[in-house]
Amino acid sequence: MRLPKPTGPYSIGHAAFSFPPAIKMEEVAFNLFYPALIDVKPRPSFGVPWMPRPLGASIRGYSAFSSVPAWAIYLFASVWAALLSIPAYRNAKLLSPQHNETPVSSLPPRGSVPAPPHRAAKWPLIIFSHGLGGGRNTYSQFCGNLASEGYVVLAMEHRDRTGPMVLVNSPSSSKPLERLYLKAEDVTWEGGRGPPDGVHMPFRVDQLEMRREEIYEALRAFEDVIDRAGGVEERELRTMDGHSFGSATALSLLSQPPAPTFTLPPVAQVMLLDPWVDPFDESQPLPEPTDREDPRPALCVICSETFTIWDEHFQHLRDIVQAWREDDKATAHLMTILRARHVEFSDVGILIPPAKRAHQVLKGTHDTVMKFLCGDLDVKGRVMEIEKHKKTRMIRGEPGELFVHE
Repeated sequence: MRLPKPTGPYSIGHAAFSFPPAIKMEEVAFNLFYPALIDVKPRPSFGVPWMPRPLGASIRGYSAFSSVPAWAIYLFASVWAALLSIPAYRNAKLLSPQHNETPVSSLPPRGSVPAPPHRAAKWPLIIFSHGLGGGRNTYSQFCGNLASEGYVVLAMEHRDRTGPMVLVNSPSSSKPLERLYLKAEDVTWEGGRGPPDGVHMPFRVDQLEMRREEIYEALRAFEDVIDRAGGVEERELRTMDGHSFGSATALSLLSQPPAPTFTLPPVAQVMLLDPWVDPFDESQPLPEPTDREDPRPALCVICSETFTIWDEHFQHLRDIVQAWREDDKATAHLMTILRARHVEFSDVGILIPPAKRAHQVLKGTHDTVMKFLCGDLDVKGRVMEIEKHKKTRMIRGEPGELFVHE
């Protein structure tokens, strides 16, 4: 049982990595989704388990995150999720951008999506940060589709207790340590005291700090990988991407100076899916230009309708986007997919019947993201109108429509 095949012209590879970090952190881990070389002998194995192993630990982690009894999740996991696999070639070699006789830039467009115009020499790099309850495989459809279009996607597995379950190799233990999802209300503070006074959402603030350090460590480890494999733009981080708390991570990373031992490569584009901006209180986490000649990265924000009609939160997000636009050279798009739900940007949406709308959301998101990445996103905003339908507030428009905000 496999998830849908990728949409682009390339087969995709999948490789999992974990590295000992240079800073005081037990381990940094990520998956790579990338264009794969498969016409070799022996042919790489096809299909990667979607649900992290061991299954029992994952079930306990999803139970901790969702508050659904473990026995109920076990019924789903044992029958379906345990058999589910990602349509990717495990540990396949990276396809060389010059491998095909047909140059990537001359490939025909797929539907309304233009052929990517780059790739003269190397594949561009995208970093993806997952949201609460997610992990490095939870967005395999989104990340895999980008890889099939000719990008290398580094999908983080954050070890900050936001994932359902991770196994951590620690010098203090002979066996991997099981770390399950931890709710903010279950956090105990040092010395039995409460959270620090005057700090907004202190647990999330600490997690964002850890996530920033993990991404810097992942980039450092990735340099070792590409030194061996080649074929990736290691000097430019083409796009920073994330969903929900992962989008907050991207904003935090770009708006905070790195530690003295780290350097963030130039970021050309920022792609945020349903960004959760509550951890920033009323502040605006904006990246500052590296110098007066450089604009902020291009920004594209795609929201679900459930997040858009969350009025107070959406106004905070709009303020951030508007402030981003105040850099005269920067572009910033804010859009909503009508009737979409928060979870439908991840694989989980297509695992919960009926899945038709989730497939539409993923396709609409992918098509929009590809246009944005290729510099071909030409949209005009309009005024949002809210109407009521059977006591439910919704944006006027058709299901699946991409609504562009002013």
